[in-house]
Amino acid sequence: MIALFESVGRVKVSAKLRQHNRQSPTQARALVCPRSWFYLFAIVLSIATPCRAENELRLRLRILWGGGAARTYHGEISLDQGSADLVQLLGVDPQSGLDATLVNNQSIEIDVAKESSFGGLDLLVYGPASARLSLHIGANAAEGEVSNGSWSLAELIRDTQSLSLDRTGNRLTIARDPGDTMRIHFSRPHMVFEPHEPISLDLSVASSSLAAGPYKISTRLKSELESYTLQEWSSPIDIDAAGSSKPIRLPQILAPAKSGVYQLQFALDSKQKVGGFLRSAPSLERTVEF
Repeated sequence: MIALFESVGRVKVSAKLRQHNRQSPTQARALVCPRSWFYLFAIVLSIATPCRAENELRLRLRILWGGGAARTYHGEISLDQGSADLVQLLGVDPQSGLDATLVNNQSIEIDVAKESSFGGLDLLVYGPASARLSLHIGANAAEGEVSNGSWSLAELIRDTQSLSLDRTGNRLTIARDPGDTMRIHFSRPHMVFEPHEPISLDLSVASSSLAAGPYKISTRLKSELESYTLQEWSSPIDIDAAGSSKPIRLPQILAPAKSGVYQLQFALDSKQKVGGFLRSAPSLERTVEF
């Protein structure tokens, strides 16, 4: 089982990117400008804020390494177009000393100072399909064991990629996060609800393996311990030629009255005619616990 240790592993931002956050409250208040400057500030901000291109991909990628002898690692992840951002660090040993530094919006440095048998990280990548994600990583770099790999986002959206790291069997794999093809967006940052509290969520699909056409999202709310369905419904959703959909708002859910662990199960179905009959063909599934 992968244990997440964001509180132990460190995600760092380079000094240049941190400077604007070092103002004291007094200094911050001093930046409040008169109303006459507000509109100019808004215009400048709108120009400086990057806009996402309509055909830009958004991928949540999981990079994992290990499988052989315990090693130290040092390397860099870079993107030639678009931007990348760290999400979380992964590991089985919370004391592995895994550090990741966001150098800029296209470069991340990795450093594992303590020998470990497994590690990884999740990152969000934005860019055109032609953008290339490159990896330069060394296992026990002092011994000269350095590996390089480069893949386009078009390749990463379709297949898992791998890279040999050393002669002991250590490998690096890079693939989309398991939940990236069916994205669930809750209207709040945590998953703790009061009894009968309304739960709002949006769902979108991004999978290059899907054919364009009308689909159906089936949703079930189940009790994990008692294994019965509390609520069930379906919603239509349209998939485009790229295998993606626009976000849709699902019917509102009411949190169960009884405290416990519950599951929201989502299934994407397309209806195909086979021998004159309609056959439901499940295409994607995802489960979220709360």
